[in-house]
Amino acid sequence: MIGDTSLYPVNIDSFFNVYNEDYTGYSIPDERKTISGDNYQVVLNHLAKQNSIAISGYTEVLPAATLNQGEFKVTDYVIPAVTRTGIDYYIGQTLQFHSTAAGNEIKISYTSPGDKINSTLLNKNIDAIYNIEKILGTIGTGKNLDIGAYSNLALWLTYFFSVFQTHTHSGASNTGFTRQLDGGAIKAGSIVNSLISASAAIAQSKLQKGILDSGIAFIPVGTDKYVDIQSSAWATSNHIVTLTRGAYGYTDPGTTGSLSFIELVAQDGFRVNFFSDTSSLATVIPFVWILR
Repeated sequence: MIGDTSLYPVNIDSFFNVYNEDYTGYSIPDERKTISGDNYQVVLNHLAKQNSIAISGYTEVLPAATLNQGEFKVTDYVIPAVTRTGIDYYIGQTLQFHSTAAGNEIKISYTSPGDKINSTLLNKNIDAIYNIEKILGTIGTGKNLDIGAYSNLALWLTYFFSVFQTHTHSGASNTGFTRQLDGGAIKAGSIVNSLISASAAIAQSKLQKGILDSGIAFIPVGTDKYVDIQSSAWATSNHIVTLTRGAYGYTDPGTTGSLSFIELVAQDGFRVNFFSDTSSLATVIPFVWILR
């Protein structure tokens, strides 16, 4: 009996006091059934209280009565085994009809006190819990599924998806495993052109406008006042050059003037000119160049 011998939990509902002489039950209207052509029966979806069943065109008779046309009886009325519940009515579920009713479709209205909880329902719940545990693994002490710094499995899966959605995994394929990462993928910490989708939105991004080449150079002494810079990245660059006077480890003489560049027609690179009122430089002018 629930609530009678159970030791857990400490505080429990007294379910055996729910049913009493005044309990009205739950009304179920117009449940559709078809009377069987084999045994002239229907089985209700729920247990029914005695004297609560109503079927248009049919009259209920006692379980021991012989059925006539237009009559039905409940064949499995029982009294609950534990009488201390206070239930003072029979409950049943199987309705028997006269043979002339075979194949008829009927609507049944009745009052149910509630259904039994059986082992099938409990086993389904147990199976569901077991399957959840089996899929997720033991997250915690066992570390069968280690989610590291992420507080829950959903956050870890979000991170995992974002990383692997944006990278191509190359390398040898092992039986039973996914393709391994090699030097051209995440393992090496690098992204090369072959790993970037052709449809990637790179235009005007930091990838497109990033530094392609850079270095330190000098405007020489004398009257030329220019220096040629060659770079293999020039042909595929945006032809954007940033020039900054001065360089780490070198002293700028402070000569008044400005730097500018033009493309070298016959070579992959550009020429940096120094414009000033001074016709000849007595000291080199160091500068840093950045090609984008």
